[in-house]
Formats: sequence, C-alpha cells, structure tokens
Amino acid sequence: MKLRYVIRRAISRVFADQVEPVRTTGYLVLGMHRSGTSCLTGLLETCGLWTGVEERSARYNAKGNLEAPGIRAVNDEILEQCGGTWRDPPLEVTIDKVDTRPLAAALRPFHKHERWLLKDPRMLLTLDAWLPLIPACQFIGTFRHPESVADSLAKRGKLAVAHEVGRSLWTRYNRILVQLHRERKFPLVNFDVEGDRYIRRFHHLCRVLHLEYDEDRAKAFYEQGLVCHHHGGIEGLSGEAADLYSYLLEHQLQEDDSSDM
Repeated sequence: MKLRYVIRRAISRVFADQVEPVRTTGYLVLGMHRSGTSCLTGLLETCGLWTGVEERSARYNAKGNLEAPGIRAVNDEILEQCGGTWRDPPLEVTIDKVDTRPLAAALRPFHKHERWLLKDPRMLLTLDAWLPLIPACQFIGTFRHPESVADSLAKRGKLAVAHEVGRSLWTRYNRILVQLHRERKFPLVNFDVEGDRYIRRFHHLCRVLHLEYDEDRAKAFYEQGLVCHHHGGIEGLSGEAADLYSYLLEHQLQEDDSSDM
C-alpha cells in the first residue's frame, strides 16, 4: 500500500467558533525544508511585511530561519501528537480534532499588523489546522531540485538525515505543495534560479502580489555566495519525484507576465 498523508479537512466547528480569525493581510511561504523558504521570506520582509521574528541567525542559515517561534512550536506539537516530526512525518496527520486555541494564541500578535508574513516548512503538513484562522492568506510556494535538498539535509550535523531519506522527504512535502497548487493556484518560485535572475523573478513576484519592491534592500539581503545550487534537471529523477519536479518547473514564476501560475 502506497504511503501517503491523509489530511482531514473537516475542522471541528466547536473549536473554530472559540477563536477570532486574523483579518489583516497575510502571506504564507510554503515549501520543503532547505528549498529557499528562508531566502524568500527575507526578501518579502524587505517589502515591509511583519514576520514576528527576532532571532536573525541560525547554525544552518546565516541570515536566520525567519520562523516565528510560537508558530513553529505549535506545528511541532501537532506533529508530535500525530506520532511524528518534520523529518519523520506521521503517515496520517489528523487535523479534525485539533484544539485551535494554541494556534490562535500563536497568531495573536499578527492581528496588530496590517500586513504580515508566515513561514515554516511544517505548514505543508499542518496547514488545514491553520486555514480557519487565516482564511484570506495569500500562498507563495518555493521549490528546489530534490538532490539539492537531499544534499543540504545530509550536511546538518545532529539534524542530518541520510541522503535517501532526504529524497523521500522531498517527495512527501512537495506532493502536498503540488496538490495545493492544483487546487488554489499561487506563485511558485524556483530557488535554483541564480543571482540576478532570481532577483528579477522576485521583482515580478512583488508585482503579482502588489507589494512594494525595494531593489536596494532586496539585493542587500540576497547573497549569492550563501546559495549552493544543483544544476541537474529531470534527468536522473524517476517516478513520482520526476512527475512532481516536472510540474513545479512547468508552473514556476518567470521574469515577466508570461508565467503560468
């Protein structure tokens, strides 16, 4: 039997009625670990979006993971309750009985800000629990070649996972990203695009999202030397990973209005 996530969409109405959704303008970066989520979040922050992040450095991210600690803690708790972690995801993430009050508490600071931004790769696994609380949030996806992700995960010291496990995790996370994109359609940013091309695509993303682009701040944040790229294509990939990566490449945001979202 093929292993897959069963993300149940029937959120308990009893819990949902006890909390107030965030009504201000929100953006949510979705993507697998080591797939450019921190880079994209940092660039979007230069547009004036509030992230709730204070820590600006991390062992495996020179400019920080840019994850609000309260949000990350709740996501870890949900995964633990389901018998897993981000790197050993449970086969079934059962959302329908989640008490949304801790989620609402983690989101409370975001009510005070007109425009805000959330990023945590775990959101791909727990998203349905959050959606009733951020109903108007704009999704932004980011992806990277499976081998680049597996290589990066294998170099994380005590947090490292074996290369073959990293490839499997890439498939499991990006399966959800692709399904979400098919359902909702949103910009997909290719992290393997290098240097000025990446910045040009980010500029176009700002136009798509109606965000103010600050070229000086964007270029000051993005450092090409911090990004390691894998230059492989579909060749060498097979099965579901090849299908998913092909879809992501086909629908990636381009530098101009010809992109297919």
